[in-house]
Amino acid sequence: MSYTGKTNWRHDEMVTEEDMNRIEQGISAIYSGAFVIAPADATEASKSRATLVLTGVDDDVLINKAISEIYTNPSGEFGEWKQPTLHFLEGRINLSGTIFLKSGLCIFGAGAANTIFKLQDNSKSDLFGQVAVEKTLYKNHLRGFAIDGNHANNKDKEYYGINLIPQEIILEDLWIYNCYRGAKLYGEGAYGGFITKCMIQNNYHYGLAIGGDSIMTSCGIGGNAKDPVVELEWGACGLFVAGHNTQVIANHFADNLVDVFSNWGSYNQYIANVFEAGLKENIIFEGRAWANIINSNRFGGRHAAGSNNNTDSIVFRNIDANEGGQGNVISGNSFSVHETAEVGYKYCISESANCDKNDFRGNSFAGKYPAYSQSSPFHVVGQETKVDTKLEAANVSIIDSANHFTSTNVEGALAELFTSASNGKSAVAAAITGMGQAASQSDTFAQLASKVSLISNDANASTGDVLSSKTYYQGGAKKTGSMPNHGAVTLTPNGHGSIGIPAGYHNGGGVVTQVYVPAGDVKAGTTIAGVGGTMPDRGAMTLQPSGHGPVNIPAGFHNGGGQVTQVSVPAGSVLAGTWIAGVEGAMPNHGAPNWNPTTYDQWLPAGYYGGGRIAGDGNLRPDNIIAGANIFGVGGTAIRAATGSARWSQPSGSQQPSTLTVTGLAFKPYVIFVGLSPRTYVVPYSYGYYGGGLGYLMLTSERVVQGCFTIMDNGFSIYIPWSNNSQPYDGLTEYWVALSVY
Repeated sequence: MSYTGKTNWRHDEMVTEEDMNRIEQGISAIYSGAFVIAPADATEASKSRATLVLTGVDDDVLINKAISEIYTNPSGEFGEWKQPTLHFLEGRINLSGTIFLKSGLCIFGAGAANTIFKLQDNSKSDLFGQVAVEKTLYKNHLRGFAIDGNHANNKDKEYYGINLIPQEIILEDLWIYNCYRGAKLYGEGAYGGFITKCMIQNNYHYGLAIGGDSIMTSCGIGGNAKDPVVELEWGACGLFVAGHNTQVIANHFADNLVDVFSNWGSYNQYIANVFEAGLKENIIFEGRAWANIINSNRFGGRHAAGSNNNTDSIVFRNIDANEGGQGNVISGNSFSVHETAEVGYKYCISESANCDKNDFRGNSFAGKYPAYSQSSPFHVVGQETKVDTKLEAANVSIIDSANHFTSTNVEGALAELFTSASNGKSAVAAAITGMGQAASQSDTFAQLASKVSLISNDANASTGDVLSSKTYYQGGAKKTGSMPNHGAVTLTPNGHGSIGIPAGYHNGGGVVTQVYVPAGDVKAGTTIAGVGGTMPDRGAMTLQPSGHGPVNIPAGFHNGGGQVTQVSVPAGSVLAGTWIAGVEGAMPNHGAPNWNPTTYDQWLPAGYYGGGRIAGDGNLRPDNIIAGANIFGVGGTAIRAATGSARWSQPSGSQQPSTLTVTGLAFKPYVIFVGLSPRTYVVPYSYGYYGGGLGYLMLTSERVVQGCFTIMDNGFSIYIPWSNNSQPYDGLTEYWVALSVY
């Protein structure tokens, strides 16, 4: 339930203990469990005290993160009795998607004119909703903000300002407008809504839809479902009622296509509402209608520009044949049209098929202009439905050509006549009443005279209640007051205790001296003498050291739980003798050593080297390296050579082959010269033989050795059959040169 605070305190009023406790409890409630959010266009002062500052674009993303943070807070900040709360400060919140509520969440704004949630262009999304996994929301409270659906830039899609299936929800001081549908608060499992002091205005299809066991009071519902395109759509209205046991009390319906559309609603109450200036019906019942109560409402006609008096005010239509429309009581209502710009109704109350046993008695149809165009205000179908069969004074209009009366019916005119006859006593009675004695215009003049003498008998002031030297009357006697007059007192506060204000009269010129509070020296969230601290609350910060310079500790309050994270120093990666963050390096320092190449690999020990030298040799040239060999990447081009002499051998006997064999070379020969001069080894060869890819044999004289020589890995052999030579060579010495290719 809403609470209206006292805002007219005077300097001379006494503040009680109860008052102070109530004030402190209110302050505590504001700061308990609150997540303060500032829109992007909020004032700098507001942003400075906010938990979160929005960007102004796609704000739903940060808001949903804030909701998630509240509901995953491991510290249990909200306790068992506190509800998680988002406080939005003044400004506009721009949404491209839905803000997903959770059970128990409170959304508070800074007032419907100050905090505005607006749907961005081409977003076409519900502004407030719930996640699918949470089928029903419990105990939410939405208060003090506006919802702008921006329907002009979000057409061609059905979306809601609020789309929830709630239980025991509270909507308070909201303004919901320009949505495809304003707010839907019903569904399977929904009940128990309380909607108060809300404006539901200018929504495309319907303004508000509520479920069972709800209470709606002190709201304005206007301008909904007026687009001609939506006029023929089912359920287009200001208020859509889809449940039972709902109370609609003291609301104002105006300028809607249809004010109330009840679909299968029963046991609902519509009391003390005003219905006026609509386009069509005020209340429609469809499907089933049982035991609804419509009482003490005013039905004031419709716009002449968009209506005619061929539309009923309260109508039952499309009533289900099995369920029916029965037991409904429509009584004590006023059907009256007072402005020429408006028109009345065809029937004020109209039943349809399957209706019976309703009670339509005790309504008023009087007014300066006719409330209905038919001969009767009722269109009754049910045989047992009850209606007024006679006219009462309140239902009889009068013609007052001379304008003697303000009332338009007989009962009102009689009341005015009685009042006029007693005006002679009313002034005296009013004066006596003003002096604290009961009196009325029904008293006789003798009774009034007696009461004049008793005026001061009930005065209850004592001398201490009246200022010293001032006089007053009490109990028929004149008395003098004794209240001290302190004039203008100056009091100086301190931080050690309260300073008493002396009893007596203070003339309003006294002051309590200002307390100087440097806001920067006070932690944010703490208020001293009305000054809020601006010292940032850093909480428990974690700082990461840097190897490039010092890391500054930000100014503000630190709660002692912060820490500087450990620096991980691998000792094997740090030079021995070097210390980093208290860890000594273990990497060996090998200085600048020298290395000489050798015939095997040399491995460098792990560690640090400050330089060093690998020896080189200028003789490392291709011509110094045998062809086919590679030393440190240099390929050899030198050819191996060997010289010598050998004798031919021949087995004993006649006609035996001759053989010349040379072995023991350090290489495999490829080109062989035989029969050279023993002095120079240079004799032009006369005949040459190719050994089929094995090498070449060069001879100085013709000797038929084709296919009869062999090259070995370390030498060669020449074989001459007897058939190829006419003479033996046994014992003949030959000089030879053998060359390698690689």
